[in-house]
Amino acid sequence: MAPRQQDQLIEIIQCFRERVREARGNGWLGKAEGRQVSLDAANPKLPSLKRVPAVGRP
Repeated sequence: MAPRQQDQLIEIIQCFRERVREARGNGWLGKAEGRQVSLDAANPKLPSLKRVPAVGRP
């Protein structure tokens, strides 16, 4: 995996966390739940991408 892809995924996960906190803080429970679903889907991708070799490497 390219380092840039990993950095982008980390940024996305951090953004989801912030948006979940924001939605909960504002009492937007439906939005918080939807954003939490997205965060829950993104979180496991980071460790799985770390196991994928970079392009062109065995």
